[in-house]
Amino acid sequence: MARPCVAVTGGSGYLGGRVVSRLLRDNWRVITLGRRPSGLRNVEHRSFRLGDPVAVSELADVEALVHCAWDLELRTWDDIYGVNVLGTQALFDAAVKAEVGRLVHISTVSAGGAPRSMYGRAKLLTEEMAESHGGIAIRPGLLYGPGAGGMVGVLRKLVQALPLIPVLVGDHRPLYLAHQDDAVELIALVAGGAEGTVREPLVAAATDPHSLREILAALASAQGKRRLLFRVPWRSVYLALRSLEVAHLYPPMRADSALSIGTLDPDPFRSGAMPGALAFRRFEPSTLHEETQDTR
Repeated sequence: MARPCVAVTGGSGYLGGRVVSRLLRDNWRVITLGRRPSGLRNVEHRSFRLGDPVAVSELADVEALVHCAWDLELRTWDDIYGVNVLGTQALFDAAVKAEVGRLVHISTVSAGGAPRSMYGRAKLLTEEMAESHGGIAIRPGLLYGPGAGGMVGVLRKLVQALPLIPVLVGDHRPLYLAHQDDAVELIALVAGGAEGTVREPLVAAATDPHSLREILAALASAQGKRRLLFRVPWRSVYLALRSLEVAHLYPPMRADSALSIGTLDPDPFRSGAMPGALAFRRFEPSTLHEETQDTR
């Protein structure tokens, strides 16, 4: 009997690569869609660039599609909308025409509530596209774990480089975290048919809230570094970063990321659903020590 086939966009990225590895363990036949191969054995690669036309033939033998790809280098709304939003629309349209059975769209908790950041707004639009195409959106929290990328990776670099670390403050905006292994497990379960009747976005995060200061302090401790954390209004950080971007100077953190942190939905479980197939582990700062050891 032929193995079921799953396609993963962004399969060479931080999260997508881990999703590919997990699906291989479930004996899927895995195809990666992206600009470069994943580098993993027993994985077929097909060229794909988000924002370009998508040939239906590229998905003709696919039973499930996991959409992880997202161009984070884009900094204007026109570019983000033209590439990420319209590119996602084209991908989902092709998936429907190819009669792909299950569509799993990887979003973010930044899309919850009434998002103000360009990232959150764009992800919310693509969530609506996923729902209209019969798919399920998954909103991971702040991902952490050995080799973590994304926002934790950015914060780790800041802690490594700066003796003084600004802590964005303003309205109470707690962070909800997700161990990357739990997020990947949920994605694999949904790709296999779990949560099949859910239409609300699934919030892939533990329910215990944490402050940005707590996360930064844990990262500093994990690296064995003494860092002075000082409070600064998030709007000031956003304006400073945005000024640098306008001058074509690009710091490690994007202005839109500061806006996202400063305006997060304080209760992401209000606008999304808790997964029934998996319980997320609570965040333990000690796990960041393992992460630091993994990335040295």
